[in-house]
Amino acid sequence: MKPVPTLEDVSPEYSRLMTQHHALMAKADALDAEILALHAAAGEIRINSSHGARVDALLRGVNYQPPSSVQDEIADKAAERRAVDSAIRDLSGQIKVERVHASRLVTAQFADEHRELARQFFTLIAAATEVHAKFGELRLHLARAGIDNQLFDFGEELCGAPSHRNGRAGLALREAVKRSYLKANEVPEAFR
Repeated sequence: MKPVPTLEDVSPEYSRLMTQHHALMAKADALDAEILALHAAAGEIRINSSHGARVDALLRGVNYQPPSSVQDEIADKAAERRAVDSAIRDLSGQIKVERVHASRLVTAQFADEHRELARQFFTLIAAATEVHAKFGELRLHLARAGIDNQLFDFGEELCGAPSHRNGRAGLALREAVKRSYLKANEVPEAFR
């Protein structure tokens, strides 16, 4: 079999979307790390400097001004992280659509091979159903003679009842003709 090209090889748009997706995922990870560091810093500021700064302000006779809020930075980073999440979600939808498009391009390159395999398969199925139909005739011949059939139906699982035009095999063979895997005259007459 020939090698399968990657989706990126057949679709520059898919490649671009995936690159953008990876960049956004990296940005999300970086923002998570920043938010975690800010939370740790906020805890340290409260523990270490809040009390001392208040005492110092009282001794100097001025009103205490708390340091710029780390919480505001955390909120800004969290808002940015939510925006990144939304962008990733939107981009994922675009990637899904482009993946289907690119997959069609790749599978189209294997259409001839698929058609040949299907032709071979349905040729064998047509031959098998023809043999199975002969078994059905044998079974009917025995029944007409008043004999209870004790013969194993070797094709029932694959074909359904022998010569049953609307059984699994008959439907599959007519679909094969419809898709041009077989010609109508290649299908046993009982199944056309």
